[in-house]
Amino acid sequence: MEYSYTPQGTSIPLERTQSRRTDSTSEDEVHKTPGKSSNPAFDSSLKLSPLRMISYWWLEFLSYAVAAITLMAIITVVMVYQDKPLSQWPHFISVNTLLSIFLSIFHTLVLFPVVEALGEVKWMWFHRPNSLRDLDRLEEASRGAIGSLKLLFAGPRSPPAIAGACIIVALLAIDPITQEIVQYHNCKHIVPGEVGLIPRTNNYTAAGTHLGPLDVALDAPMAAAMYQGLINPSRIDSTSSIPFTCTTGNCTFTQAIPDVSFASLAMCATAQDISSSIQFHNETEVYNQTDPSTHQTYSSRFTNVFWSIPSGAQIGQTTMLSTSGGGVYSLDFDALMFTTRGCPDPNFACAGNPWAVHFSLFPCIQFYSADISNNILNESVLSSKPLAFNTLDQSYSLAGNYPSTPSTKCTRSLQHEGNNSIPTFEYDGIDVYYSQTQMAMVGGAVNSTIYYYPPECVWFFSRASYKAISQHLPNFFWGRNLSSPYASPNITEGDLWLQRLYAGGAVNLSSAKTYIESLASAMTITMRQQGDASNSAPAKGTMWHLQTCIHISWNWLSVAFAMLSLAITFSVWVIQRSVMACRHSYPRNPWKSSILPVAFHRLHVNVDELQDENKQLLDIRKTSKVASTLQVQLIDLEKDDPVRSSVSREPAKE
Repeated sequence: MEYSYTPQGTSIPLERTQSRRTDSTSEDEVHKTPGKSSNPAFDSSLKLSPLRMISYWWLEFLSYAVAAITLMAIITVVMVYQDKPLSQWPHFISVNTLLSIFLSIFHTLVLFPVVEALGEVKWMWFHRPNSLRDLDRLEEASRGAIGSLKLLFAGPRSPPAIAGACIIVALLAIDPITQEIVQYHNCKHIVPGEVGLIPRTNNYTAAGTHLGPLDVALDAPMAAAMYQGLINPSRIDSTSSIPFTCTTGNCTFTQAIPDVSFASLAMCATAQDISSSIQFHNETEVYNQTDPSTHQTYSSRFTNVFWSIPSGAQIGQTTMLSTSGGGVYSLDFDALMFTTRGCPDPNFACAGNPWAVHFSLFPCIQFYSADISNNILNESVLSSKPLAFNTLDQSYSLAGNYPSTPSTKCTRSLQHEGNNSIPTFEYDGIDVYYSQTQMAMVGGAVNSTIYYYPPECVWFFSRASYKAISQHLPNFFWGRNLSSPYASPNITEGDLWLQRLYAGGAVNLSSAKTYIESLASAMTITMRQQGDASNSAPAKGTMWHLQTCIHISWNWLSVAFAMLSLAITFSVWVIQRSVMACRHSYPRNPWKSSILPVAFHRLHVNVDELQDENKQLLDIRKTSKVASTLQVQLIDLEKDDPVRSSVSREPAKE
């Protein structure tokens, strides 16, 4: 084999030398057997043994195999501890440190074969004439990322060389991505043996003292709740007013039915615009008065203009708002008022703007979605179902497929069996609660089949509770008025809860709904906490403990897989090209990144052809400059005459 250098157009052979060859050996002795190599190390049979050449790369493929095993080890660790609490991780080493060790090993194992393959590219490059300076550039590139970067900007335009340099540089990303692979986040884990509790009830029977057969006082908790809901509704919020139990501050409640956590007896409310029922009155009254001294009669006329609604409320002159009840033992009431909507001056109500609204309260079932997060109850009403009023015993009740817990099946039976223990009967086509005691007290008769339901499927609002609330409601809204001596909505006299409803004349249907719903919400909170003990078990939820958990980002870990795939592809590509090149041009085994081939060859430079200042090169910069002007090629002495062979002056493209 020879290297041949061409300084500025001159072909100079670089011959292969035997290690024990003396200086006196003539060139003819080296070629004394034409057609055969004098060095057995370069036997022509190498051309016919590609498998033998591939076998020289076993260490590189072993390195790739171990690198793949390292990645598998990382994946195993990830799968075991993915989204698990950090407290479960072994304390003797951190997860970042362990992954950093694995990835450092992976980096080294992948880098080694790439460097070896890039070294082989260096020798492949000189199967054709190319600049001697490229030898130095390719050698430097195989040493690390800095040399590879330099090769990308100033080096041979060899596709394999560029690919290898890019992979070496890209492998630098392995170490930094360790910090991105491991991520930490807050996660919840079940606390065994602990449950979260939220108050709820199926029954409400609370009432005050029985003052007479039909006279029941309101119990103190409900009375306080009604005042609170009317006067200071901003403090009525189930998320802050309901005392839940959740020691960790994080609890969830099973949602077997989509989004429904539980159901509870509640008080619902509606507001309806009844302005169409307003009647205008313009009445003139004549008063006759006789003077006793003169016996002369004087007449006076008085005109009375006012507005009214059928329930009895009237407004006019100085009366800005008036309320009236819906009847005996009713949970309804009306309000008639002047508003400032459309008035030329918003500070004064218009005579042409009377407005009326009908309010209604009624017991109902409310279905909730709830959870507790960071010691805050997040609760929302998804839907509601009104209870039926049973005129036989003056109570509200309902039975059917309305379970208090989503997991309960509401199937009725004709007999008291299993969990079906609550009797019901059909009333106006609806199953309602049957209380034999109450029915006997009022003398009611039931001409219907008795069915039995699970307790979780029967809802009951007692007669006593209904009587107490309906008797107390008139204290707020029956015959209560707001007046203004100046006929101004901004200056009114009267109850605070009515002033809040009136809002200085700016009341509308939306604000009226908010007003009555705040009252209903306050009553609901009390009902849920003061429910009948027989069927008021709180909603039970799962308690979670908030911890820091480990999460491995597969997107970042896939970078390592991509690097391994690219490196293996590159090595296979180089091996394939090396086998083909050695079989068809120069018979040799892979040299890879070894520098020994240079040590076993001496450079035959015709010093006379070089310029005087280049005959002794002691400076590395000058050496590199001169090397850039020389063309070098590996040649086979068996086929080529190094003396007569001319080397191309232009670098060949691979």
